Amino acid sequence: MGELGGVSHKKRIMMLYEEPEYVKTYDRRYYKIQLAKYETLLPYLNHNPPNWILDVGVGTGLFLEKIEQWAMIVGVDISLNMLRIAKKRVKNYSHIELILADADYLPFKENIFPIVTTFTLLQNVPNPLETIKELFRVSDKLVAITVLKKKINALSLKKLLKKSGVKKFNIIERKSEDIFAICNVT
Repeated sequence: MGELGGVSHKKRIMMLYEEPEYVKTYDRRYYKIQLAKYETLLPYLNHNPPNWILDVGVGTGLFLEKIEQWAMIVGVDISLNMLRIAKKRVKNYSHIELILADADYLPFKENIFPIVTTFTLLQNVPNPLETIKELFRVSDKLVAITVLKKKINALSLKKLLKKSGVKKFNIIERKSEDIFAICNVT
């Protein structure tokens, strides 16, 4: 999207996630929904826990608690207020790093993370295809993506993944509001 559409969309999302009242109620509102997403994806990620995991759009850090025993973890979010909550949540884990960064411009070298995860991020970015390419750029093995069906349907997600250049992926649809994609980078 252009300057008006893309940037303003991203700014609106950033402003929402910086609102103190929204941040305070986020876990209360989405806790059970997010846990169900994690439970769906964990079996696909748990075969060979990697040395490093990157979670993009880490939010309040709920997923980090689920995978903290696996590996070194880096969580990235564009919202400082969400990262503050995540920092409190993972304060006892020295192997978890949190970084303020934009999902479209991740501050990492290419092919550095065996697993990259993102939960319901793509519907909040101005150009999902560019974000997907960025997720694949920093992964050397697997990218796991969750999107809201009402925002990006299965066919649209398949088209985005094909346009991004990924050759092998599996779309998982459950009786939930989400669609899941497990993508092999190599």
